[in-house]
Formats: sequence, C-alpha cells, structure tokens
Amino acid sequence: MGSTGAGKTTLMDVIAGCKTEDTIQGKILILLKRGGQSVFVGELSDRSRKTFEYLEAVPDVKPCPPKKNPATWMLEVIGSGVSNDCARDLDFVDQFSKSEVKRGLDAMLQQPGITTPSPEWAEVTFMKKRASKGSTQMCSLMKRFFALYWRTQAFNLTRFSIVFGVAIIAACRA
Repeated sequence: MGSTGAGKTTLMDVIAGCKTEDTIQGKILILLKRGGQSVFVGELSDRSRKTFEYLEAVPDVKPCPPKKNPATWMLEVIGSGVSNDCARDLDFVDQFSKSEVKRGLDAMLQQPGITTPSPEWAEVTFMKKRASKGSTQMCSLMKRFFALYWRTQAFNLTRFSIVFGVAIIAACRA
C-alpha cells in the first residue's frame, strides 16, 4: 500500500472483499480524504452501488473500469490513491458537505437519543466499574502476551539459537 497513509490501508482492509468475493462485508463505509476529512459516509448497498453512484455523479469522474479493484478506484478518484486519474481541483470534501447524502446524515444525527439525550430512554448506567473481574482481564492479557511472544519470529530464532548453543556446550562437557 506504500506511503499513502493509514486511510488507504483501512479502506483496503474494509473493501478488500470486493476483489475476491465481489461483495463488501459491513454496513457503513466512511471514505476519508488525506487529513481525515469525510468524502463519503453512507450505507454499503449491494456491491457498494450507492458509493459508486455518488462518486460517478461528481463531474469529471470517470466510471470504475470493470476489472479494477473498487477500493483502488475510490482512492484514486478522491486523490488518495497512488495514481490520481481525477482532476486535482475537485474538492470532494466540499462536494460531500453540499450533498443530499450529508443532509440525510445530519437529519439522522439530530434525532433524540443519537447525539442528544432522549426522554424515551433511561441513561445508561453500570453496576460495576469494569465489565469483568481482574482475574479474567489478567488471563486475557496473558493469552495475548503469549500469543505475541510465540509469534515474533526474530525472537524465536534468537531463543532457539541460544538453546541450541547451550545444548552443544553442555554436550561437549559431558
């Protein structure tokens, strides 16, 4: 993925299913430009059709070629990809902020219970400070530690080399 930023890696991870399975798993796609500005936020429909329709409706945007990876095409269109086929003077952040999609998202966020408290639902409270006991958390952390400990190849090579060296020294003394 190169030096194009974490946004590209994240998008590639989310949309990578398109290349092999021809479908995208998930419910919502947040497409960000470099710098973290929203270019598109919306539901993933069948084969991400809504995202394609939105991006292709922008003037001067070429449609996605049939054999091209959709994630790569989206990134190249908004200017975050390696090769930018789209004109550089297009401001997709401005396009999104003026779009009907953005107005729909803003209207949804204004509903009670999403960004403001709702009189219909009680405030969420918890009986305990943590969801699990300290011993459970310690077991989970130890499992993660040992998984990482055995997964690090360089450390394993060093460890086995030292053990092999000590075994040879011990065998020579016997």
